[in-house]
Amino acid sequence: MSLQSRLGVVIWGIVLLISALFSYLFFDTQNQEYIEGIDKKLLTGAVMARAIVGADYHDHIRDKNSITEDAYLQILNSYSKICVECDFQYLWSNLFLEDGTIVFTTGTPTRRGATKGNHANFFDIHSDPKAFDQVKNSGEISFTTFHNEWGSGRMVLVPFQDSLGRMYVFGASMSLKDLDDQLQASAMKILTIFLLISIAITFLAYRLAKAITRPIKAISKMTETIASGKYGATIDDVSGCSELKLLTKNINIMSNAIFTRNNELQTIVESLPLMVFLKDAKALRYIYLNHSGEKYLGMSREEVIGKNNYDLFEKDQADLFTQKDREAFSSHQLVTVSEEPVNTPHGKRLLQTRKVAITDVDGKPLYLLGLSLDITEQKKAELELRRNRRQIEKLVKERTTAFLSAEKQLDESLQKYRVLFESTADAVMLHENGVIVDCNKAALKMFGCKTSEDLKNRNPSAFSPPFQEGGIPSADLVANYTQRATEQGNVLFEWNARRLDDGKEFPCEVLLSFAQFKDRMFIQSVVRDITVRKKIKNELIRAKEAADAASQAKSEFLANMSHEIRTPMNGILGMTYLALQTDLNDKQRNYIFKANKSAENLLAILNDILDYSRMKSGKLEIQSSRFLLHQMLDSLVNIENLKTEENNINLTVEVDSGVPEKLTGDSLRLRQVLTNLITNAIKFSDPGGKVSLHVSIQEDRGKEVLLHFVVQDRGIGISPDQQEAIFHSFSQTDGSSTRRYGGTGLGLSISKKIVQLMHGNIWVKSELGVGSTFHFTVLLGKVVA
Repeated sequence: MSLQSRLGVVIWGIVLLISALFSYLFFDTQNQEYIEGIDKKLLTGAVMARAIVGADYHDHIRDKNSITEDAYLQILNSYSKICVECDFQYLWSNLFLEDGTIVFTTGTPTRRGATKGNHANFFDIHSDPKAFDQVKNSGEISFTTFHNEWGSGRMVLVPFQDSLGRMYVFGASMSLKDLDDQLQASAMKILTIFLLISIAITFLAYRLAKAITRPIKAISKMTETIASGKYGATIDDVSGCSELKLLTKNINIMSNAIFTRNNELQTIVESLPLMVFLKDAKALRYIYLNHSGEKYLGMSREEVIGKNNYDLFEKDQADLFTQKDREAFSSHQLVTVSEEPVNTPHGKRLLQTRKVAITDVDGKPLYLLGLSLDITEQKKAELELRRNRRQIEKLVKERTTAFLSAEKQLDESLQKYRVLFESTADAVMLHENGVIVDCNKAALKMFGCKTSEDLKNRNPSAFSPPFQEGGIPSADLVANYTQRATEQGNVLFEWNARRLDDGKEFPCEVLLSFAQFKDRMFIQSVVRDITVRKKIKNELIRAKEAADAASQAKSEFLANMSHEIRTPMNGILGMTYLALQTDLNDKQRNYIFKANKSAENLLAILNDILDYSRMKSGKLEIQSSRFLLHQMLDSLVNIENLKTEENNINLTVEVDSGVPEKLTGDSLRLRQVLTNLITNAIKFSDPGGKVSLHVSIQEDRGKEVLLHFVVQDRGIGISPDQQEAIFHSFSQTDGSSTRRYGGTGLGLSISKKIVQLMHGNIWVKSELGVGSTFHFTVLLGKVVA
């Protein structure tokens, strides 16, 4: 409904309400005044009726024969004259007998005019005794409005009591027809006035509504123009009240502000280094794409706008993007799509996209807003950073182990020297307010002092050279370390000290910490002369460098030897394989087959030695790439089946349904571990045995998954004391295993290292004579799309 219609309805409603209220008050007042006049007249008529018959009239009435017919007709005639003169309908009287019966004692003729059967025949019983309940109960005058076959009327009942104590009443009634006629005439006048007023008010309301709605329609038209995207539209000056003119002015200001803000926002969005796009909620078609989006996709916005995901991308990608779009609408939350591979003119790029639904005030989806960031270089940098971090951690671990070993050797040496040289005990000093207040004898000896007074009240920088290593003043470093000890509780550092007697400098290790004696707080310094440790440490560093050089030379030698041996070995394998394809007798085929198998075993040993060399030199690396798990397992099983057929072993593989098919990681190293475990299981199983591989998810970490591999056999088993040793290099269950089953004892050691590099763990559960179950876990990445 329009504003003009609503305004008309409101005005008409007000007019109707006022008219109804006025009519009600008018008719109610007129009716009351008319009724009051009738009541006074009725009361007078009832009193006149009693006066005609006399006050003692009822004292003599006992039964129907108490008055003659002529006397009664005379009373009727008298009452009839009064009714004609005063416009009464009826005049009558009733007597209440002892048995409760109410009878007529006087009356007027009915409209029928007959003598017999008159309305109030003498001593006839009243047919409606309930009409007298009010006057009977209250004993007071009663006025009543009635409606019967002769029309509407008003009557009065006036109670009296005769000499016998009986109640009797005189009544009078009048017709209300004149009142109804008068009210109808008044109603017609009021209706005529109401119609005239309504016509005038309707005209005024139309003019008023038109004056108000004309500028509002102009404002509405302008807002529709702005809503359609044509910002900056304004309204010409409109006529009307000052409030509408002010509203029009403010709306024009608002429109200009929206135009300005839209231009600013458009400039910002177009300048963002992110791809910004907008889709409609129904068909998910692009309706906006910024400049960076054109660069990301290698298409102009004209080529993109109006199209959906299936028009621009391959079906798999389009399915994923559409699923995420729907997810943003259904969840009403920010949805992130990580590492979306998108083909662009610059090659395949990885995009990270965040999508959110834009809704109206009722929550109904209108648009989908998306922001995409090219994270290709970031991912490359992260991969390189992880690779470098692993390498650094490995180097730090190796160096830390070497230094800890050196520290351990040094501590053992110092313990031996401490028995012989008690003078090497640590110097302990207490500092307060920056100066030394107490020290032990070892401190006096360490710093070349005869008495404690030589050290007291001095700053620690006094028995130090002016500058420490790096050219930093000793006094500044003392203040810095003291502050750190105050904040951290303790601090350990190395220091260059100087004796006070001969000025000789020596290295020491200082531990500063808080000390409390009674209610006083001190800084306690424990100083240890580390001249010998420094010397040993430097020698160990040189020894470590020499060992590293030797290890490097060993690795290079093994790599070269492996290459030199592998080249002719490959020739042997090739020639024996070709020979097996020719016609040979059984004896020749047996010789060549054994030679081929021996060459394969020797090549496997070389590979283990080479991997072991890489492992010891820290060059065993994990390469990450995409692969299909089932495809890798199928290929592995096909190769292992050659061995199982020779030994009549049943090999089964089971992969849980929740395990992802597409993964990222080093599939070659994973296959190497599985090959080693399955080959061992087959090798140590009796003919007719069973070997199984089971793959499950141990932990889902969102973008990564920790897979649990279990290889089980029913072979000879491993004793408890050998279960840990088999993971060490060159170790098998015992010497007889090597002689009976072969192998270098490197496979499980290399497998353990590979599993650790893939952020997993490997362990075994076994029982002699029952079989073994090898478990290992590896952390692999999920392929998003």
